[in-house]
Amino acid sequence: GLNPYSSQADAYAEKEYRRIRSMSRDCIYVSRNTGIPYEIVSLIKGYLFDNQHFLSNTGMYGRFDADYSIAQSWARLSNRKSGKGIQPHDVLLLNHEWLEIQLMLTKQLSQQEAHYEASKMFNYTLASADYYKRLGFDLK
Repeated sequence: GLNPYSSQADAYAEKEYRRIRSMSRDCIYVSRNTGIPYEIVSLIKGYLFDNQHFLSNTGMYGRFDADYSIAQSWARLSNRKSGKGIQPHDVLLLNHEWLEIQLMLTKQLSQQEAHYEASKMFNYTLASADYYKRLGFDLK
């Protein structure tokens, strides 16, 4: 596999995010593979890949930057063949994003605040980094 911290991985993620945006049946497979209701999976997909958010790093609205580990997680979660190879951190991603969405809607938190709070319970960033570390890749 690619080094998740390389420019090749960034380019792959950009291409993969475009592909994910064009997919129409992936939420059906993610729901089937995880038991998470289709409507929730569909909201998470829109939130992660389509929606514009206020990005604190740029101070502007835009889509989230394409992320290699998220692209890989979505590929495993949406695998037609019963979610072959789904990793624990893949499901953690869905739980994290769903909590983040709920915190923004119910507590009126900013995306950044909601992300921080959701990470206390579901730390996808850490779990994903641990996964790639076990595969021999480490953030330098």
